[in-house]
Amino acid sequence: MPNGGVALGPSDEISRPSSPAKLVPSNNGSDAALIQPPTIKDEISSSAAAVSDDEAAPSPKPEITYLHGTRFYLLTLVLWICIFFANIESSIVSTSLVTITNGFNGFSQADWIVSAYQITYTCFLVIWAKIGDIFGRKRALLGALVLFAVFSGGCGAAQTMNQLIILRSFQGLGASGAFSVSSVMLYEMVPKEKLPMYGALAFTIVALATVIGPLMGGAIDNNTTWRWIFLINVPSLVVAIILAYIVMPANFPHHGKPVSLELNSRPMNPPSPSPFFSLAKKIDVIGAVFLLAGAFLLLTALLEASVNFRWSSATIITLLVISGVAWIAFFAWEWYLSRSSLAQEPIFSWRFVQNPIWMGMLVSAFCLGVPMATLSIILPQRFQAVNGDSPLEAGIHFLPLTIALPVGSFVGNIIFAVLPKVPPSVFLLAGSAVELIGAGLLITLPSSASDSLPHSLYGFQILTGFGAGIVFSILMMVTPRCVEVRDLATASSCIVMFRMIGGAIGVAVSGSVVNGRITASAISSALSPDQVHRLLEDISQISTLSPAQQVIVRTALAQAFHTCLIFVAVLACVQLVSMCSIWRLPSAAKTK
Repeated sequence: MPNGGVALGPSDEISRPSSPAKLVPSNNGSDAALIQPPTIKDEISSSAAAVSDDEAAPSPKPEITYLHGTRFYLLTLVLWICIFFANIESSIVSTSLVTITNGFNGFSQADWIVSAYQITYTCFLVIWAKIGDIFGRKRALLGALVLFAVFSGGCGAAQTMNQLIILRSFQGLGASGAFSVSSVMLYEMVPKEKLPMYGALAFTIVALATVIGPLMGGAIDNNTTWRWIFLINVPSLVVAIILAYIVMPANFPHHGKPVSLELNSRPMNPPSPSPFFSLAKKIDVIGAVFLLAGAFLLLTALLEASVNFRWSSATIITLLVISGVAWIAFFAWEWYLSRSSLAQEPIFSWRFVQNPIWMGMLVSAFCLGVPMATLSIILPQRFQAVNGDSPLEAGIHFLPLTIALPVGSFVGNIIFAVLPKVPPSVFLLAGSAVELIGAGLLITLPSSASDSLPHSLYGFQILTGFGAGIVFSILMMVTPRCVEVRDLATASSCIVMFRMIGGAIGVAVSGSVVNGRITASAISSALSPDQVHRLLEDISQISTLSPAQQVIVRTALAQAFHTCLIFVAVLACVQLVSMCSIWRLPSAAKTK
């Protein structure tokens, strides 16, 4: 055998599409010899030629090696654990916010418990997707799961409101990575023809986790301490960490690719710098800072307005202005980075902006996030603060939406799989229309505390949840049709990121409306300043008021929640209009 050649058995494979080396069969036909191994200089030259002639002869991508048997099922279980617990943490606190904030005397900061998680969860989704691309799926997933588990335990041990809010933000950081990397891996677990059914189960778990949270949170709060809302994550996440470490290949999903042939030959150049620092240079740190600053300052302004500051105050105006500057700087930087030769890979590729169909999908995802997140927070709060329900009773009254959303998600994926010839935009428009009808009918709920909740409330929730579930699942499934293969990881995270940004803004706006109504003149004239302050810290203080004062406060809160429902319906209408921009969705996934 020639010097530097490698003997290969008949079952071995070579997946080096860019290498000019050739296989020559031996005389006995039992094995083959690789001759003329390329030098590093040859590889660089051939790579440069391939780049310059990319349009004429694009280099094939490394093929994915799919898992089978026990490893496939165990890794699927890991993905489901990641997806479920990352999403349930967005809503599980909704029915326990009153209990948590009453214990810390901080009802006016209730929405911070939700938003602190959503800010970091949202802003780091694309960052984690890039980390998975650069450092590998296994390292990214394990790192995210460790963060998620550690800070979930920290939230359960928090002793003050400020501690809980800070720990929730770090919990969101870990959950963001767990969900982002898992979402990308879904596309790499099965072949394209099996993806609709496989995705149906996964995206149903997303929807189920989003809305089952309030019911689970209410049950935990009724039977034990609220701390188990966070501690319940830890055992499952530890199991996921162990399974991922054992069953997930190191180079997933390209673990079937043989070791580079140059490793068997003598290196011709000095060793390169540390791989970690070389890879870290690709992370768009500047873009991440601008994105986090823009989202954090915007939500801070929305949450603090009408509570500690007036809308016209210099503090709120300054926060809004700086947030706007940060958002402009973010998009300007991403535009520059997309066109420059810098090593960093942009968080938000400018190719997305030049794709009107994709931008329409992002707008739709943003609008979809408002009803999915806002309703899961304000409806349980209304049932408790206005109607006097316990946390568990509030979760039961919220059950129709809890069931309808995952059912709609599952149905959407099944329709996508069995009716491939029907344009997906038809189902997106139909789902958006059903969601809008349900959200519009929710506005008809009584805005007075003296009226009992009608039974039609359950039907309205079903319509809203079923329509939203269809839209969410199909938006995720059609993503490969709208973006290039190289952008798939970032694009799938962007869909979730825009949905979460919409949800965070929806929660912040609704919180500002409710807190603003508590401090409004109608309540302030009937209650002393000390009573108003106690209400902002502990909403259960309503029961300590006189019957006449209770009616005034509950009526004001009912009107505030009614305003929030109008806000949800308006965003559902915008979502339906935005669907018109994606009418011409591609009929197949992009392969470029």
